[in-house]
Amino acid sequence: ATEAAAKAAAARAATQRTRTERAAADRAAAVAGRAAARGAVAERAAPSPWAQLTAAFSRPATGLGAQGAARPARGAVREAEEKRLAMALVRAKSPRSGRAETAQLLRAVEEAAAAGVSGEVMKEARGLVDGIKEKAGAVARANQERATAEVAAAEKAAAEQA
Repeated sequence: ATEAAAKAAAARAATQRTRTERAAADRAAAVAGRAAARGAVAERAAPSPWAQLTAAFSRPATGLGAQGAARPARGAVREAEEKRLAMALVRAKSPRSGRAETAQLLRAVEEAAAAGVSGEVMKEARGLVDGIKEKAGAVARANQERATAEVAAAEKAAAEQA
């Protein structure tokens, strides 16, 4: 009876070992499969430098076609800059506008000019900017004259006391 029990226990242990080994093998296969899948995804996401180089040479040459495709993008940039310039112009013309709006207008005019914007909005903005610069120059001259007059008055008062 004990031999039969020992055989049954040995059979159960062998069966358990087989199950454990099979489960470990399944887990290892699953891990290897996931790693291979990750590698394949990484390979698709970032091809090797050699693959990039050979792909660059295998593509057909795109000369004027590429430039033509870039033109609408430049036109879209120009339109966006013109819209930004118009918004900055409206804000700068507002009675409540201050230094921030003026600085924003100056920046928008520079960026629009760089993007190649021309037209009524640009003319109006440049006119407003020129007016702002003239006014700033006049204010600076008036401040300089006032400072010079104050210095002269102080020197005159010092000379009279001496």
